[in-house]
Amino acid sequence: MVADPESTNPYASPQAEEQPGDAPAWDAWSDGQLVVTPPRSELPMRCWVCNAPATRRRALRKTGWLSLEGIVNISVEWHLCDAHHFRQRLLWVAAAVAVAVLAILGQALAGWMDFGPGIVMLGYLMIGGAFAALSWATRHWAGRQATVAQASPHRVTLKGAGPAFLESLKRQQ
Repeated sequence: MVADPESTNPYASPQAEEQPGDAPAWDAWSDGQLVVTPPRSELPMRCWVCNAPATRRRALRKTGWLSLEGIVNISVEWHLCDAHHFRQRLLWVAAAVAVAVLAILGQALAGWMDFGPGIVMLGYLMIGGAFAALSWATRHWAGRQATVAQASPHRVTLKGAGPAFLESLKRQQ
């Protein structure tokens, strides 16, 4: 009588039952309106703005960030959903078109009216107003960019995350 070779082989790999794994533990957490993470990390694959499943990866890389504790190299990857990625790209195109239209309008006004330096100031005010409007639109419609608030060799504090993404991260105790 021959025994089953799998049960008698002392060198066989151990057999374990399949068990669902725990949710991944991220090193990032929220602290009020800020995200705290190690200097080299990848944030969860969720949209930075709305916490929807993300499809687009963005990287924030700063080389030689000077802090009180020394020079820090930052490499944090964050993510966007398709909707917020499209909105941010659309706003860059809108900014270029707005500046071109204002430049053409300023030239036309300068040619039609002879106000001298006054028309130049009006053009600057129009361009400044366009950038203020685009800044507001970027913040409220397209979502925010990840920016560094503080950095040390052990942690980086980022600002600009949406409330839903902040809520999904574990809170600092």
